[in-house]
Amino acid sequence: MADLIIDDASVFDDVENRRVDFDAADADETYSFSLQYDALEALAGEVPDDRAAALFAAHRDAAARMAARALARGQGTDRMIVSENDLDQPDTGTGGA
Repeated sequence: MADLIIDDASVFDDVENRRVDFDAADADETYSFSLQYDALEALAGEVPDDRAAALFAAHRDAAARMAARALARGQGTDRMIVSENDLDQPDTGTGGA
């Protein structure tokens, strides 16, 4: 899973569609994402209604990890949807120790 860096200038609270839109980049490319309000609520533990951008900023590292999971799913769209399915989960990869 790639490490993504969120472009803070790209963060937009799309109130009408109940999502936070943002761009994030890995070493090679920039991608567009939409983090659903429901996923942000599950992440932050509070309803994001009038402070979604602030909640997103407070949880940006976790949002970047969620976006990386959405990217790994390879949705093949211009804007990848980040949902509750992308919340932190135990690592399923094979590793040492």
